[in-house]
Amino acid sequence: MLEEISADLRATISASMLISGSVHIIDIAPMRVGHSELSDKVWSSVHVRLEGILRHRLAPSDFFAPTGPTRYLVVTPRENAEEASIICLRILQELATAVFGDWSADSICIERVQEDAGGGLAAQRLSINAIEHLAQRPAAGQPRHIARPARRLSLHPQLRAGMGCAPRSGYHL
Repeated sequence: MLEEISADLRATISASMLISGSVHIIDIAPMRVGHSELSDKVWSSVHVRLEGILRHRLAPSDFFAPTGPTRYLVVTPRENAEEASIICLRILQELATAVFGDWSADSICIERVQEDAGGGLAAQRLSINAIEHLAQRPAAGQPRHIARPARRLSLHPQLRAGMGCAPRSGYHL
């Protein structure tokens, strides 16, 4: 049973969100295990970085909230269970890559939140195999094939020669 989710947060999570699998908890504690030499000050900046990534990556209809010292509730109501899991994985991958330079499946902790038999909430952690499988899938809204960067455009030689001209007298810059 998840006791860390407050009654106010619980009230914002509908039964349909729980059934669709769009409610997750991400935990950065496993990342800390591999990097225990980092100070508490550095870890506070990791939290700030994670919240910035969450704000950037989540859609306007999505929301997140801290539920513990290393845990965040992430709700993506418009996504199915797999897409919501991929979104959470990409967020943790981005954080691990930005902070530590790389990520591994055993340092990623994603839990799917479901309603238990007693009407409370229970979380089930995704296995390492499931995380590795999700890592192979593209996230929602991302192309399956990475597009090549566009060719760099160059100015026509006559335009380039004219760029050194002084502005005309009627213009104020």
